[in-house]
Formats: sequence, C-alpha cells, structure tokens
Amino acid sequence: MPISFKQAGSLFVGGANINIFPSGNTFAISGSPFQGGIGSGITGVTSAGTGQYLFLLPNLSENNILQKAISAGTGMNISEDGLSEILTFSVNSANFGSAVTGLTSAGTGNRLIFSSITNNNLVQKSLSGGTGIAIIDSGTGTLTFSSTSTASGTIISGTNAGTGVAIFSAASGSNLVFRRILSGSNIGVYLSGNDIVISGSSGAINGVTGVTNVGGGGAILSSVTSGILYARTILGSNGIDVVESGNNIIVRPVTTTTANRLFFVGTSGALTVDDEFQIDATNGTMTIGFTAPQNNTTSRLLLAGGTAAISQIRLTAFSTAYSGTTAGDIWYNSTSGNSLFFNKSAGTPTPFIFKDNNNSLTGTTIGRILEADINGTLSATRVPITIGVFNVITSKTISNTTVETSILTTGGTFMYGTNLLNSSNHASNPQLIAGKKYRFNSRGIISGISGTFYGKMQIGSVLIASSNTFTLSTSLSGGSYFEIDTTFTITDVGATGKTIGSGKFLTNSTSLDNDVTRQIVGINSLGSVTINTTSDQYFDFIIDFSTASTTNAVVINEATLEYLN
Repeated sequence: MPISFKQAGSLFVGGANINIFPSGNTFAISGSPFQGGIGSGITGVTSAGTGQYLFLLPNLSENNILQKAISAGTGMNISEDGLSEILTFSVNSANFGSAVTGLTSAGTGNRLIFSSITNNNLVQKSLSGGTGIAIIDSGTGTLTFSSTSTASGTIISGTNAGTGVAIFSAASGSNLVFRRILSGSNIGVYLSGNDIVISGSSGAINGVTGVTNVGGGGAILSSVTSGILYARTILGSNGIDVVESGNNIIVRPVTTTTANRLFFVGTSGALTVDDEFQIDATNGTMTIGFTAPQNNTTSRLLLAGGTAAISQIRLTAFSTAYSGTTAGDIWYNSTSGNSLFFNKSAGTPTPFIFKDNNNSLTGTTIGRILEADINGTLSATRVPITIGVFNVITSKTISNTTVETSILTTGGTFMYGTNLLNSSNHASNPQLIAGKKYRFNSRGIISGISGTFYGKMQIGSVLIASSNTFTLSTSLSGGSYFEIDTTFTITDVGATGKTIGSGKFLTNSTSLDNDVTRQIVGINSLGSVTINTTSDQYFDFIIDFSTASTTNAVVINEATLEYLN
C-alpha cells in the first residue's frame, strides 16, 4: 500500500539545484534550470541542434555542467524555434553588432547617414530639414534636399536696383541681410497682401526739406516749416465755386442749374462769371445778353435784343483802307460813303453793304433794287423801288361823244400815284429804263347799240398799240363786262429810245364785234416805236365812239399800271 507521510517540519529537502514540491498526491523532484551543474556522474555534454557547441564544461571535477549564459549584444536578436531546440541569432534593425567591419553608403550621394564605427557600433547621424529646406526620400537609396521657397542656390551678395535707399544691405555667409523699413512720424508702413504700403498720415511729414511749384502761376505749395508742408487754400468768389470731386479740384460757377457760363476777370482781378455770357452745353454755341435764351441751338452766336438805351452790336469806323482782308472779314470804313465792307473771297471784298443814305445802294445812282443772277450774285438793277406805278381809285364814265377820251381819272384823290413816267435819267426813281416791262389793266362796263368803236395806247404823244375800228354788237345794249389788258416794254433808252406793246379788249357778252361775232378784239402792236426816254413821259389809254349817243358808253371802275419785273 502507499506510504503516507505526515508533515512535521521539513520532510524532504532539495539539494543544490534540486527542487521538491507536491503535485497532487505526488512529490515531484526536478532540477533547477540554468543554475550550474546538476550532479556528479556526468561524463560529457552533447550539444543539441545542428549549430555550434553552445555549452562549455569548464570544471568537470565537480561533476557539474557549467552553463554559459547567452545574451544578445547591441544590435543582435536571439529567438528560440520552439521544440527544435534551436536558437536563432539575427541583427537588430536599430543597431549593428561587432561583426560590422566596414561602411557602404547607399545611393550616389556623399556618405551622410553613417558617419563612423565606434565600439563595433554604427554611429548614425540624424538629418533634419532646416528653415526653408525639405528632405525627400526618392525610394532609390538617395535622400534629396530641396528648398521650400521659390529661391534656390547660395546667396553670396545682394544688389539693389535703382539709386534710392538700399533694401539689401549685405550678404553674410549664405544669408542675405535686409534693411528694415520703419515708419517715421506720421508715416504708416503696413502689409497689404503681397505689397508693402507706405502712406502718410495727417500733419507734418518728416524729411521734407523744400517745396517747388511747377509752372509760372500762383504757388499751390507755399513753404515748409519745421517739417510741415504748407499749401495755399483755393477759394471761390464772385460766383465761382471750388469743389473737390474724387482726386480732382473743380472750379465752376456757384449756380450749376443754368446754362454754361464764361469766366472773366473782374475789376478786382478776381475770376468771376456773368450771366450775360453763356455757352450751350449741346453744341457749344454762345449767347450774349440777359434777355437772350440760355439754350442757343440755332446759331453759333446769339445776341440779346437791344433796348432804347443800348444797341445789339457796334463796329468802330476807321478811315484807313484795309489791305489785309481775308474771306469772311467784316469792317466799317468811314471813307467811301461810310460803308460796311464784307469780303466774300480772299482779296475780293464787296465795296459796300450799306450806305449812310437809306435810299441808295451803290452811292452813285439811287432808286434801284437788288437782282440775283443764276450764281446767286446780287447786283443793282435800274428799277423803281415801288412795284406799282399808279392805281385809279375813282370811276370814270365816257358816253354821248365822238371825241377821243382818256379812260384815266388823274390828279387829286382820283389816282394813287401818277401816270407820269420818270425818264431814264431820273435821279431817284428812273422808270423808262431798258428791259423794264409794264402791264396796264382796266375793268368796267360797256354798252352800245350803234356806230363803231376803237382804242389805243400811247406814251406821251407816241402811239404804241391800237385796235382796228369795229362795229359794236347790239348784245351790249344792256351793258356787259368790259376789260382792257395790255403790256409794253422799254427796249432801249435815250432820245431815240425804243418800246413795243400790245393787248386786247374783252367782254362777257355774246359778241363785242357785231361784224364777226367775237368777244375778244385785239389791240395790235405797232412794232418797235421810237420814244424819248431822256424826258418824263405820260402814259395814257384812249377810246372813241363814232356815234354820239347816251346808249354808247364805257364806265371804267378801276385802272392800274404796274411793273412786271
């Protein structure tokens, strides 16, 4: 049967390197590992595994196995492969052991990573990128150093552009030394984005030692005192306003709601404006005078209307003959009849426009009117100023007579004007002039039941046109409309001047001439007849009945002689 023990103190005591301990109902006896020899009787040692001999027997006389401790040195690792009882030695990734005998740098650059071997250790230097420097591993065994700024290379000197104060003052080693930009009194220096902005504040500006004004006018900047720059003030006066608009100083009239005005210098020498001088804002035309419209868009120059005390414009007369005339010049010459001259083309001035006597144009022959040719040139034509010569305003009746009688009622209040035509030499109003054409027309009533009738036109005693004698129609017995219509022209002047004329009789009756039953009877031309135009001549028209009867009558209600040119 099993032997049982009762513990009373120490029943079993293990010797050197022997352990005794209960394990269930059993006492287990085991040797302590790696604590020296295990006992006598051991005659050899066999190394486990296929590696080198790992255990040594330095003292077999004591029958102990002396176990040498194996520890991993610097840069080495020891690992056990389970039950194969094999220990594996490997190099630590952080440090190398004493087996390192040399150094090879990876890549193509300088040997920068491993610097030396000390006590069989590789000494590794640390690489760190400085300010503005980046270290990049290319993956091929090479470390690349690059600058993080846009500049590259080694700075050995600095050069300032321009002739002002130097920004780069020197180069120290590989560093470029900059001067600082400081703000002085009333000067601000600040960073705005990528720019350094220098601005002056109000008040004095240090460093100003003098002032120079550009131009020859009044100085805007007047002086510098104790570093302060003094400027003169720009003020407006007498209707002038000075305003600031952005970066500009504008000088303008105080009132800006009316038309543009002109500046002028007043009696005090100050700049001022006046409402009498205005410029239209649309086309730049000028208006002069208080009463003139402010917006003048119809002419380049518009003068206000005159008054009882002042005229619109005046030219001062001068007696010297103006020889430097140019096209468009106007001047008033006190000689040559006090004429106003106008030059319509260079070197060819019109000798006059107006004369000092109102009834004259040329200054030699008065009583003329202007005539324009096909080119628009004006010239004086020898015609009376008035258009009509005369007009009979009182009726005249001719009846119960066989005497040649004038149809005109002349003199007094019976005629406006006169039938006396002025000679071609008349000083103020020549009428018997070459080329002048006249028309004579009269209207009234005619009646007749017996006898014949005729009429004739004459100047002075000269007959210039006459009708044939014709028999009056019995249809006129009740009285019918009657008209005399003639013209004549002066074709030549002088003592043997020439004229020619013709016309017609007209009635609304069925017949004026009973023989041929016609309503119109011609007043035939006698051709070119001679008249003396150098003396005044009366114009007249005469009719005559062959039978004296109260039933034969002509009543003239109106009669007119007029110019046709």
